[in-house]
Amino acid sequence: MLSLTEPQTFLGKGVDKSRCLAQHLKKDNILSDLLSEKADSRCIRVLHRWLVTPFYCFYDFLDVGKPPQKVDVIFVFAGKPERKAYGIELWRRGYAKELILSVGRFEWRGYYKLDLPTDGGLKQSVEKTPPEQRHFFVTLSVPEATCSLVKIGNFGTMSEALALGKIVQDKGYQSLMVVSTPVHLRRIALALRRTFRRRAISVSCVAVPEQVSSIKRQDWWATPESRYFVLNELFKYLVYWLFSR
Repeated sequence: MLSLTEPQTFLGKGVDKSRCLAQHLKKDNILSDLLSEKADSRCIRVLHRWLVTPFYCFYDFLDVGKPPQKVDVIFVFAGKPERKAYGIELWRRGYAKELILSVGRFEWRGYYKLDLPTDGGLKQSVEKTPPEQRHFFVTLSVPEATCSLVKIGNFGTMSEALALGKIVQDKGYQSLMVVSTPVHLRRIALALRRTFRRRAISVSCVAVPEQVSSIKRQDWWATPESRYFVLNELFKYLVYWLFSR
């Protein structure tokens, strides 16, 4: 025989079951939301990767740098100051006995911040050269240095490569390392192939390390300076490629 309290017990159990079911549904909704958020996050990551990969491909296409190795001479192209600093570091570490620094019109004052023992007559050459013609090669070999005037045409990198080719021929170098900004190297390689097409010489292109470079691979498109520099290099390379065919 049932007591008067038994219906309350059954009712209580029914309420508990309803609450339990509601809690499960609530948990299922939370789980669904979490799964949805994770799916959205994965989609965003995949989309981001898909969108930025071509930009990294542009950068990596231009960067043909290799690890440094011992050579007869190191040549540093004119331009960003970290190029010269890194070239000097490699020279001092014994990768070559001679170092040639290409010094542009607006760079010669910066030469005296490089902590080098002599300028090889750079300042005197600057004083007697018209501003629009000021481009020099400073060659350093312990314990001396020399400075020579270089004629630069409309294609600056090509002009530097051709002038370098004459020095290589005159001095009989058999191996050469060139140093520059990573995305500058493919254009340099193209200019040097044209310069040395009839000469047997070992040439290696070495990039300024990213940690000291003013142009970073990571998100290069995000800053105006890097974006302009990389896209400009891509355009210049295409121009060189068309003219060198």
